[in-house]
Amino acid sequence: MGRFSWNVSVVQEMVFPYLAGVRMDEFFLKEESCAKSFRIGREKLKEIFGKEIDNDEITLPQVSGPHLSYGHLACLGAKILFPEDSEPVPKPLYSTIKEAVNALRGKISFEKFFLDLYDHPKLAKKFLELLTQSIVEFVHFIRKLNGHPEIDQERGGLCDDFSSLISPSLWPDFVLPYWEKYYQGTTSGARSIHVENLTPEHLKYLEEINVVLYDPSVSPKLTPDIIRRRISIPFMWRLHSFQVSTMSKQDIRNWVFQTVRRGASYIYTSIDRNTLKADGPEKIRAFIKAAKEAEDD
Repeated sequence: MGRFSWNVSVVQEMVFPYLAGVRMDEFFLKEESCAKSFRIGREKLKEIFGKEIDNDEITLPQVSGPHLSYGHLACLGAKILFPEDSEPVPKPLYSTIKEAVNALRGKISFEKFFLDLYDHPKLAKKFLELLTQSIVEFVHFIRKLNGHPEIDQERGGLCDDFSSLISPSLWPDFVLPYWEKYYQGTTSGARSIHVENLTPEHLKYLEEINVVLYDPSVSPKLTPDIIRRRISIPFMWRLHSFQVSTMSKQDIRNWVFQTVRRGASYIYTSIDRNTLKADGPEKIRAFIKAAKEAEDD
């Protein structure tokens, strides 16, 4: 069995408000609710996983403002919706590709896109060029705000789940050039990527973009065996919380050893409100124990 790494993380917006008796939308919108969630939530999580946290077997988030994945879209003018006790979601900005391009030319962005790849390919490419540049500029802004260099010389990650909706045959024209533009604009170091829901036919393009670590996350059409056969890139494989709820502790042990044997370089799972119920904590401990055993092999 080859060397590999593993991780158990905590989904802070799912866990801390839940343990503190705070609605998730209030966690994002109210300072006092966010503070209460971290204060009480962290204490209660330590009561459940004290040993594992003390041993650095579970990554405990530091106290901070709630992260928001849609910062760039919000800056472009998209309305971010906060459904009751649920995660934030962005409301689409534009109804046509022409409207989106015109908006981006004035430093803005996005939607009604996939048919435009066929109906208006030149305009779609212009849109992607402007959108990618806007994202790069947003990354630079955030990094400068935090006192970091605009170009990370060590590493850079990209998350692009929507690219899986584009046919593999269109990737050389409508995906790869804009990934390259993003990477060149944000890092000169090692490249990693998170893309959900790819098909086996998409995988070869990951090698063309020179990524050194691939995270398929939720990708029903892929297995570790398929990935290993198709590409030589080290890859991660995730045990999802919805899987944990239907598995026994022995099932989880088997999953760990089988996944490592099938070529995964990195395995991970996360703690959310579902894995805190019933015997969920014991299943997380089973994952940790098996991962440590596999790591020592």
